Amino acid sequence: MVALLAGALLAGCSSTNDPSPSSGPEPTFDDLDLQATDSTGVIRGVVVDEAIRPVAGAMVSLTGGVSKEATSTDQGTFGFDGLPAGTYFLSVSKPGYFDAQQSAEVAPGVAEPPITKVQLMVDAESLPYVEAYVFSGFVECMTPNVALCGLLNDLAGSNLTQDNNQVVYPLTKVPSWVQTEMVWDSTQAAGTSMSVMYSYFNGCDDPVFYCDHEVSGTSPLLLVANQTVIDTIGLGTEEDLYIRTFTEPVEGTKQCLPELPEVGTACPGPAGLTLEQGFEYYTHIFYGYQPPEGWRFSSGQPVPQPEN
Repeated sequence: MVALLAGALLAGCSSTNDPSPSSGPEPTFDDLDLQATDSTGVIRGVVVDEAIRPVAGAMVSLTGGVSKEATSTDQGTFGFDGLPAGTYFLSVSKPGYFDAQQSAEVAPGVAEPPITKVQLMVDAESLPYVEAYVFSGFVECMTPNVALCGLLNDLAGSNLTQDNNQVVYPLTKVPSWVQTEMVWDSTQAAGTSMSVMYSYFNGCDDPVFYCDHEVSGTSPLLLVANQTVIDTIGLGTEEDLYIRTFTEPVEGTKQCLPELPEVGTACPGPAGLTLEQGFEYYTHIFYGYQPPEGWRFSSGQPVPQPEN
């Protein structure tokens, strides 16, 4: 049906209100149930792209003596009825295309007027797309208490703290959805939990340190920035995508330093230790659309693509 419709539209697409082409069937409007009366008429229209293919899901706004809205069907068709005689103006829009305008005449009592054809031109800069990144990172020595890794360095006689635990992805505009999945095979006897976070300064309550949007636990971890989080962080406006990983403390433990006369016994908090641990981030940044609920790249599901 789509191919037949494209052929039917080819001859007259550039005209404002051309009669239907002489070859091939006309697009059908039966499903729209358009009715004309002695005092009102009908507008029938079809939306196509540069290749004369039907464009579904375009928003069509009607102004004139009456204001109405409709959405183009899978065949690209749309229609309005109950319209007094006169000249009307159509404004058609859809993400990924430049807006288009067209006029149409309405005559009372005419249920099948000439088809008004509207052609949408692709706006390449606004087309939906997705960016995919893979980051392989590692931590050599990481604890909630940074001083402990320094002590381990002294005991080992080497530097264990050359961590590769963060990455920045530049953003040229505001995304619609961001999703990072952190995956690792734990080699740790203790401190098996880790965290992954989006860190930012914009809108941050702490004027000195980064604020974080984060999740923690065992592999795999899923971190998502929906529109609310994107707006809070300022992704694509004031902030690029900054991703970091840290070890998580072990519940029920504390790191207590030896008692000192000046301060007594210092227990900074729960203990946790991660040594020589590799991990991967799978990050997908969606522009103009978002993945379906429950989609996971790490489980082998293909990356969802935008609908045509």
